[in-house]
Amino acid sequence: MKRKRRAASKDYTKAMLPQSRKEIFFDVLKLQWRKLLLLGVITALFSLPLLVSALVGDAYAGSMIAAVGASEPEMQAMAAVSLLRFELLRGAVDLLLLLLFLIGLSGTLRVLRQLAWEENVHLPTEFAAGIRSNLGQLSALGLLCGVIALLCKLLLYFSTFYRSALTATVSLLPAAVSGLILLPAACICAVMIPVYANPFRANLKNAFYVYFSAPWRVMGTLAVCALFWLPALLPGLTMRVFGHLFAYLSIPVTLLAWTLFCYGKFDAFINREQCPELVGRGIYSAQAETEATQK
Repeated sequence: MKRKRRAASKDYTKAMLPQSRKEIFFDVLKLQWRKLLLLGVITALFSLPLLVSALVGDAYAGSMIAAVGASEPEMQAMAAVSLLRFELLRGAVDLLLLLLFLIGLSGTLRVLRQLAWEENVHLPTEFAAGIRSNLGQLSALGLLCGVIALLCKLLLYFSTFYRSALTATVSLLPAAVSGLILLPAACICAVMIPVYANPFRANLKNAFYVYFSAPWRVMGTLAVCALFWLPALLPGLTMRVFGHLFAYLSIPVTLLAWTLFCYGKFDAFINREQCPELVGRGIYSAQAETEATQK
């Protein structure tokens, strides 16, 4: 039995096209939710090894703490060293697992770029093209951030052995600087990679330029996107697993919002002088269409 099609209550006009990036976000959310959901499942699957690593680390640390809780100070010191070695090894393994996750993220960034530009998307084709074009620079960015995060983590562990409170406090500065400066710039750079045909160093340099041009807006928007990761930080195995899955399943939505925000900043600080053809791409402008017709 064929399904009867209903006529729209009113004709679709060009005036109904998205005229701002905020409208693009809700337009994509409404019309392309199936693609976003599928991208969420894909990114969640690529993230499962990282989840397993985190659960193994939590279990090992919990058993170690429980075993030496009432032991002599010497045993506690030995346990701390053993835990430090384990975390160092797990951190190195996580770098490899991060590269695996970045394969999925490379394809996702390409698809989100097309959706943010309001262009047609054949998901398998665009996803594969994204892996080919984005994986190299995204891997360099991931390794850079991963190594710095691992070094900051080691400093935090070693800070517990310092006798001087001042020295222990100073050891926290690299983690603070990385979180407040490197992380926002890296998130901007990840959005730049699918857009500009620049070397990695140029993209990273431009990312810092955009960040320092509007630091409060960038940090505020990034903080809102980070709210989706809060459930993964709650204690308990169940919350850790479901929080992790929720965060990665929602990545296409939060990353789409972040991408559109970044595009606005790129227009303001880069595109108007360097890439005018990218200004307002995806946004319908009656004035621009009139000028194009007159030409």
